Amino acid sequence: MKLLYKLLIFTLPMLSAAGCASYSERLTDVRRAYADGQFEQAYLAAEKNAAVFAKKNSDRDALPALLEAGSVSRTADRIADSQHFLSRAEQIYELRLSEARHSLTGETFALLTDPTTLPYRGSGADALMLCTYRALNALQLGNIAGARQPLMRADIRQKENLALNTKELEATRKAARKDKNATEIDQSRNSPLTKKATKQILEDLPDTHGYELYVNPFTEFLIAFYHRYAGVDAADRETARFRMRRALSLAPNCSALRYEAERLDRGLPSEPSVYLFFEDGMAPYRTEESFTLPIYVGHTVSTVSLAFPKLKRDSGIPGSAKISGGGHTASAELVCDMEAVLSKEFRNSFSTELTRAIASATVKAVAAYAINYSAQQADNGFVAFAALLATSAYNAATAHADLRSWTTLPRAISVARIPLPADRRVALRINDTSRTLHLNGPSNIWVVCVRSPRQGAAPHIAYFPISQRKDLP
Repeated sequence: MKLLYKLLIFTLPMLSAAGCASYSERLTDVRRAYADGQFEQAYLAAEKNAAVFAKKNSDRDALPALLEAGSVSRTADRIADSQHFLSRAEQIYELRLSEARHSLTGETFALLTDPTTLPYRGSGADALMLCTYRALNALQLGNIAGARQPLMRADIRQKENLALNTKELEATRKAARKDKNATEIDQSRNSPLTKKATKQILEDLPDTHGYELYVNPFTEFLIAFYHRYAGVDAADRETARFRMRRALSLAPNCSALRYEAERLDRGLPSEPSVYLFFEDGMAPYRTEESFTLPIYVGHTVSTVSLAFPKLKRDSGIPGSAKISGGGHTASAELVCDMEAVLSKEFRNSFSTELTRAIASATVKAVAAYAINYSAQQADNGFVAFAALLATSAYNAATAHADLRSWTTLPRAISVARIPLPADRRVALRINDTSRTLHLNGPSNIWVVCVRSPRQGAAPHIAYFPISQRKDLP
């Protein structure tokens, strides 16, 4: 009876892992429609997902569902809805951040079950793009003052994530060293098969040299841009100068950034301008890849199939964008390679994910060995078969990688600038699409936001003025 009770407890986690596929399947519908430029269809699907998976802030898939709905709403011309979804996402991110991620209960559960059953906490890249989109939404809604807070919060998020990352890495190493199976975990981590699997997962990631961990160059630029064109005092102007220089150091080939940095350095006032913000392609997303790795239990070794996340890069051809008017033409030039931003964070966190996966597999292997041994000693063929079946099914059911991420982010963000034409007419050339805009209104600073998930699909175009303030001394 005691052994059957153990089998029941051992198989309970399989039930908790059953709901994840539904979210993944429904997310695929959002991403597919969005990539094809079917923005209204994507919005309806994302809104439905948010209603299903984010009924409460405590729901485990609430954060990714709200992030997707927030970005998709922007391209469906529902900026107020986007702000609503992203505001809720911000609340949940704060909640996850304040929770003790390495509490004893949480970490024990993480080792014994599928990580997808835990609430999605959000990545550092998620946090920065959440702040960035909230600021852009506020500017588009004409709420200039409302854009300041999310941009200030972006600064805080960078520092928080760096501190948390340091603590998390150290806590993982410490836990692995103190684990009663520490020797076995270390053997598995350093085996040739594990090293080969790690190489296969990381080798396709793009070059991330020049990118700092938890830093988004476009967010840096937007902070500088805001303080340049919506600042209220000399301190804002100094912030604009410093942050524009920092953005330029991260994106040295962007002419628009260099133009602004040089004028700010020389103390020159702003000029009437039109800025093009071009979000191109689809960011890499997580897929699952399984490897057969050695797991050690005492003096015995067995091979176990372990699932790990792998970043899959979008296969679409990079797009292009030009803006013309008043005899001037400028091509959008790269400011932020989101593939590099996400890959930098993925590479940094993979060691922790690897250690947890191996530790989890080792705990399961030890537990399975004990149960199967007890079953064999019971001299009952049915119980022995049930034990073998239960432990095998458990290992299969809980061998999943956490694939949740913000999948509708762009692959790259580029920027261009031209002087504001006297007739206030500008022509856009986005891949094979042409469009002419008439910038009505008294403002001398305009922003044109273009989202092009894939070539061949119609891009989304939005434009809005930035309220002028007097040139600062």
